Amino acid sequence: LDKTLLDAFWAGSAGVKLSVSNTPPIDIKDQVQGLLMYPYGCLEQTTSSAYPLVFIDDEAAIRDSLRMILEYEDYQFVGAGSGQDGVALAQRERPDLVLLDIKMPGMDGMEVLRKLRAFDDTLPIVMISGHGTTATAVDAIRSGAIDFLDKPLSSERVIITLRNVLQQQALRTENRELKLAMESKYEIVGK
Repeated sequence: LDKTLLDAFWAGSAGVKLSVSNTPPIDIKDQVQGLLMYPYGCLEQTTSSAYPLVFIDDEAAIRDSLRMILEYEDYQFVGAGSGQDGVALAQRERPDLVLLDIKMPGMDGMEVLRKLRAFDDTLPIVMISGHGTTATAVDAIRSGAIDFLDKPLSSERVIITLRNVLQQQALRTENRELKLAMESKYEIVGK
């Protein structure tokens, strides 16, 4: 696929055909649908999450708007209205990712972050705040959050963040599995 064909697709051109020698032409949209262009020129198929994404926020309207964004993108979504409910939900559902508001009554987001880290230190957690400062963001990242988003949430920023975080998580998992496979293949046994 060259840049001209991709530009035509992204611009919404209908009827652009792709033909490889000795094969019938195919509609480019059929081939490119669902692809995401990543930095460094690599194209990768995007997939929805196999497990739900958990969103912990005390504001029902924000949970509902994020639910619509994520369900439109074919992600599974489970929401919790408090820190305590969110911790229990994340432990029960074993999500691929947690989106977590910082300011909540009762158990705040930083406390939830620490509890989730103690439960599963590999779980990616993205912090969200409408009252965030640089110091708050730095504290969240130092405490184990993988990213920090400001409210009001931009749907594009949320989707890009989710895709990047889930891609990084998949790469970490693949790397861990490959290391284990190599270690078992080349196991050194001593006397």
